[in-house]
Formats: sequence, structure tokens, C-alpha cells
Amino acid sequence: MRFLGIFVSLCLGALVLPASASVLTVSQNSSEVVRLESEAATVIVGNPMIADVVVLDGNLLIVQGRLFGTTNVIALNAGGEAIANIQVTVGAEQHLALSLYRGADRVTYACPGNCVQVYQPGDDPDRANSIFSQDRQLQNLSSWPLGLETQDDEE
Repeated sequence: MRFLGIFVSLCLGALVLPASASVLTVSQNSSEVVRLESEAATVIVGNPMIADVVVLDGNLLIVQGRLFGTTNVIALNAGGEAIANIQVTVGAEQHLALSLYRGADRVTYACPGNCVQVYQPGDDPDRANSIFSQDRQLQNLSSWPLGLETQDDEE
């Protein structure tokens, strides 16, 4: 009887598991292609400050790493059922990361060539605010429309 209860629990549990759960690691300011098994009608990003998603067609997603951290991306079909739940971790490759400590304050750098300051949870909050401010400025610059006219062009 106990075996039957365990079997029924396993069968019912299989019905509520996400259709496609996976893990994706993306470097900051890099992109990865994700192909879904079926067409997504809706794509939800848990924290768009960490990762952004562009849907090229219903089956093809481009995931871009923005800030270091972990979030998730959920894809739903037209019926509202989850077809994918992807855990996305944005970070630097471990052999390229450097942490400097000044007492209790920590500052983290990514060093793919020249070292640049990045944010990791636990870093000095004042420096983290500076990084977030710079990231917002970069996002604003990248969203400007192309082909802006200068004052010289209008004469």
C-alpha cells in the first residue's frame, strides 16, 4: 500500500514539474542563443537588470548578460503553460575575476584584458552605486536614435 502511495505521488509530481528547466551562464555584455522546443507566446525575465531577452521568433531567444547575478527566464505557450524555465547566471569567468579587500570593504574586477570594476554581491555599496550609475548612463547612450542631426547639419 505504501508503494502505491509513493507511485501516485511521483506520477502527480511529474505533472507539475516545469516543461523545460535548464541553467544558462552568460558573461556580462555577451549574448547566448536559446532554442525552445516549442513556440513561446510570452517570455518573462525575473530581473531585467541582470539579463535581457530578445525574442527573434517564437522558438529563438537571445539572452544578454547585463549585470552580475542570477535571475530566471520563463517562456509560456499560447495556452499559458510553461514551456521553459531557464536559470540565468551572469558573471565573469572565474580565472578572470579579481577581488581586492580594504578591511571589510571588497571591490571586484573582471580582467579579460585590462581590469574593469564590476559588482558582485557583498562588494562595497558606494562603489556598487557608482557602477549602477555608469550602467544606466551606458544604457541611455545606447538607446539614442541613430542618425542624430548636429547643429552643423541644420545650416
